[in-house]
Amino acid sequence: MPQLRYIFVIVCLLFTASSSYAITPEKEHDLRRLMELLNISAMPEQMAEMMVMNVIAEERKRYPNMAKNVEHAISTVVRDVVLREAPKLFNRLVPLYDKYYTHSEIKKLIDFFESPIGRKYSSLVQPMMQDMMRIAQEWGRDLGPLLIREVDKKLNTLSISNSSNMKLVTVFTTIQDAEGVTQKDLDNAALKKLEAWVVKTMTQKIINGHANKGSKEKSFKPKMISNSVYVTAGGKKLAIIKVNSNNAMRTVTIMGIKGDDLHRVACIRPSNHDIPVWSGKCGKKVEEIFGVSIKQ
Repeated sequence: MPQLRYIFVIVCLLFTASSSYAITPEKEHDLRRLMELLNISAMPEQMAEMMVMNVIAEERKRYPNMAKNVEHAISTVVRDVVLREAPKLFNRLVPLYDKYYTHSEIKKLIDFFESPIGRKYSSLVQPMMQDMMRIAQEWGRDLGPLLIREVDKKLNTLSISNSSNMKLVTVFTTIQDAEGVTQKDLDNAALKKLEAWVVKTMTQKIINGHANKGSKEKSFKPKMISNSVYVTAGGKKLAIIKVNSNNAMRTVTIMGIKGDDLHRVACIRPSNHDIPVWSGKCGKKVEEIFGVSIKQ
């Protein structure tokens, strides 16, 4: 979809854009040697893997029952095209290095990366980046509950001081079979699907309510602003989905797995004021249903 199109646009630009630059054969030779030492040759393979995953994910949306042999064929085509066109990528990268480094600096970098410490640095860059990304993601997850508490406190303070028409929060809960889904399945893709489902359900209910009031405006469609995040409290992973409808109604939906069931706590305020999930009626219901407090 959009992300996939952007990937292909970038690749097409890399593969087809023309450029002219002045560089001596000696400097270009050294630049290519530096790129070799930096393992730039692995970039197309990494890009191929990324694009294979994106293409297959998109095709699976269109063909959920896509056979393994079709998936393999798609992977082969994407990988073959990317690797076949890889030399064009390297040709585009040469002027980039030429732009930022003098020939003297290139030679010094070659000396460094040909040294034992340089080779070690080059070999550890990728695994270190993977470890750093993992650590950063864990840090971000740990920040989730704190951010929600602090933002809720601030927004509620602003709302109370600036408005006297804050409505009460209504809370209700639902339970449905999780159909084999466990906490381990609650990844970012699942979160986005849950968010889309909540927004779609709310939108339809608002449209139906608008029609039931006698409105003849067939093109009516509420403006929905949503965001979602996972928080982990007491070992329980919960999806928190916030929706603002036309700046007139706020909802917070908290969803999580409990046993074999998917539990949902929905908190609604019919005014444009945020709903705290760490305290009040919503927070108490979360603690009652899931046995944890988001303050933890």
